[in-house]
Amino acid sequence: MAAEAGVSKSLVSMVFNDDPRVSDVRRKLVLDAAQRLGFSPNWMARSLAAGDGDFVGVMVPDLANPIFAEILEGIRAELRGAGQRTLVSSALFTDAGGNREFDDRVLPVLRDMHPSSLVVIGSVPSLDIVQPLMERIPTVVASGTADDLEHVYVVRNDDVIGIDLIIDHLVERGHRRIAHVGGAGGGAAVNRRDAYEGAMRRHRLAEHIEVELSDYTTEQAIEATRRLLTRSPGDAGGRARVMGDAAVGNAATKTAGRGAVPDAAVGNAAPEGVAGETVTKAGGTKAAETGAAIRTHALHPDDVRPSAIENLTLLPAAERPTAIVAVNDLAALGVITAVEQLGLRVPEDIAVTGYDDTALSGIDRISLTTVDPRNEEISHETVRLLLDADGPFEGHRERLVIPRLVVRGSTAA
Repeated sequence: MAAEAGVSKSLVSMVFNDDPRVSDVRRKLVLDAAQRLGFSPNWMARSLAAGDGDFVGVMVPDLANPIFAEILEGIRAELRGAGQRTLVSSALFTDAGGNREFDDRVLPVLRDMHPSSLVVIGSVPSLDIVQPLMERIPTVVASGTADDLEHVYVVRNDDVIGIDLIIDHLVERGHRRIAHVGGAGGGAAVNRRDAYEGAMRRHRLAEHIEVELSDYTTEQAIEATRRLLTRSPGDAGGRARVMGDAAVGNAATKTAGRGAVPDAAVGNAAPEGVAGETVTKAGGTKAAETGAAIRTHALHPDDVRPSAIENLTLLPAAERPTAIVAVNDLAALGVITAVEQLGLRVPEDIAVTGYDDTALSGIDRISLTTVDPRNEEISHETVRLLLDADGPFEGHRERLVIPRLVVRGSTAA
């Protein structure tokens, strides 16, 4: 290369390391020679040799989720504009049993390649595995949670405000029996479930709090909605609720269907493999303060398999919710699918809302009322924090972005 360009080897090195001391004329000599020889620098080899990479590692839990893809593209565009390279890896894989697990091979690869910084998009299970890397380089979690982790900056939308906007909207439309499909699958799901319960109490609707557990997927939301709106042949007397103060502080739970759930699972996302449909009052301070009955149906392995609609009996209108708040837009599609499969109409019989304002929600056929988490702002703030950082972040910090409500046809009736 140096011989072809008629310059020294050190000058070639300076050109490919973007040394500002190289004149435009001599830089062109080297680059023209490289083009004639078909040479391009191996930036990965340079990163490994130098021990100080010039790229940003990005971990995404699920590339099929449109919300993550949107944030990823925003981050990549801003980093490219700043002259930064990115290396993207999916952080999760699906095992033989269909369970989503953290791919523990990703971290060693990223560590050995020496990224200059790290972005984690969304809520990734077992994120504590990444803690050693967070202690070395600036790390931002975008649109996710990283509870109890140090040396990390979290940039996410304010789920409490977002769910408040939804419940306020539905109450203004006259809804009282408002249920929630979600609560499982990650920190954001738990935050939104808690926000739903808080908003219902604020509107003095605690007696109507009803959470049917589902993760972020359309498939689980379909099954959750069927459980919510129907009874099976085994539910001869319908689904009981535990009402009144008698349930407060009672360690026992009343169950129906497929067995009992440990007390620790009540009110929380059910651990994997936990069986049962729990009908219980919220324990502890919240229940004591409100006297509210809260029904939480735990996930069961059978719940992810399609149920036979012909074996289900639709609950009477007086027992069904008139609105369902889904944990995200993909889950909302599952809710709409199940509602229509059961012969009901959206929004005439049941209003449905989502969260994330993905491109799907704006399709006329779907026309989903949802929450815009302002992903462009999340992407921008994530990149700004990385570019401004001169080392690992101290402690645990958060930057909350204020979301906005997008009203469409799914709540129009």
